[in-house]
Amino acid sequence: GTIRAPSLANVRDAIFTPLALLTLLAALFLCFEGVYDVVGWMAFALNTYLSAAVAAFAYTLESLVAGTNIFSTSVMAVFYVGLLSTGYGLWVLSKRLKAELRSAASPPPREPVTKALVAASRSASYANVAQEPTPADSVLHTLLWLSVLSFFGSPQGIFCLYGILHICSGFNNLSNIHSQGPLSTFLQSSLITAAGSVGTFIPFARMWDRFYIDNPQLHCQQDKEPRKLESLWRLEVYLAVGNLFLAACLSSLLAVVHIFAPGYDKIYFSLPPTVPAVAYLLLSAVLFFLWIDLWAYCMHRLLHFPFLYRSVHKLHHTWKQTTAFTSLALHPLEFLLLQSGVYLGLFLIPLHPAAVTVNLLYVHYHNVIDHSGVYFESALPWQPSSLYHDDHHRLFHVNFGQSLTVWDAAGGTLYKVKRGEKAYGEKAFSY
Repeated sequence: GTIRAPSLANVRDAIFTPLALLTLLAALFLCFEGVYDVVGWMAFALNTYLSAAVAAFAYTLESLVAGTNIFSTSVMAVFYVGLLSTGYGLWVLSKRLKAELRSAASPPPREPVTKALVAASRSASYANVAQEPTPADSVLHTLLWLSVLSFFGSPQGIFCLYGILHICSGFNNLSNIHSQGPLSTFLQSSLITAAGSVGTFIPFARMWDRFYIDNPQLHCQQDKEPRKLESLWRLEVYLAVGNLFLAACLSSLLAVVHIFAPGYDKIYFSLPPTVPAVAYLLLSAVLFFLWIDLWAYCMHRLLHFPFLYRSVHKLHHTWKQTTAFTSLALHPLEFLLLQSGVYLGLFLIPLHPAAVTVNLLYVHYHNVIDHSGVYFESALPWQPSSLYHDDHHRLFHVNFGQSLTVWDAAGGTLYKVKRGEKAYGEKAFSY
């Protein structure tokens, strides 16, 4: 037979997919060297847009060789726009970057958490008060999350997702997976996915434990004795690991349905290089974000009905001083109830894996931070400080939202400064 030369796209996938994964790991490592808000995200953003730009360049060359319309077969100019936007953000923050790199061995100094800071945060509905981000910061951080979306929407991002599916299926050929059978696929995928989830979550949460230990001046609850987090033999760790196994089973079940009973879910993988397709990808990502956030608020408030609180949700409120592992330390029934909204969304509107992935990464990332016990402010204008959820654990029946305060404001469950802390408590239900 004839030997075909590898296409530019194959060369790109072979080189830039490992580079994307390695850079992501390096960025995550930098996140916990005290420069996570600048260096880590910049490294990831540069890599994603660079990879997307190379993908677009490869498709453009192939289109020229084939004599077809460049813009109908390339990855779209949106990636070039993203690359330029990220470059602008890097230029704006270049001075900050130099200062952060010089002190990379230790976290940068941050304003200690005081009673005045807590009061100011509550008065501002948990908006930034310690250091208000500049418009450039907000735009940059928004673009960084868009870079994650565009990465998983690009060809090598899909290549990564297929690689993950290939690993989770036990390194089976996805085209011949039907011969394996649904039960075998489900069991094998559940075990491998669970092992991968636990293996990535524990280091991430453990690093926030270390940040909590090393920075007592940043604890949300300064009036409480710091928790001892040196050991991993803790109840919240056991519960988190158990729920990760449960999540792996749910994800594997969804994969089995998608493969063996196609047509029920609305997940699609094909992303035509057209403006309407890219616009819908962005719109669907926003709609999915709003859906899972509203679902989380409604179910969370439901769990604070006296009966459900005492029988199910009270377990999560065992920790008035939360840790990163508390983010997943839930009663299994509660975990299923909250996760069901995520999976239900996959059957409601057409969703590309990129829209799902960026939302799950975002929610998981901030969920861990919000439970870390450390005061943290985001440059994203819609994301409240970590005190928002810390107050929920401290004061119980208040602040039920996940990533947005708008649901609490509309439902009358946002912390009210005029009432004061004494008006709240475990027995003071909001119903």
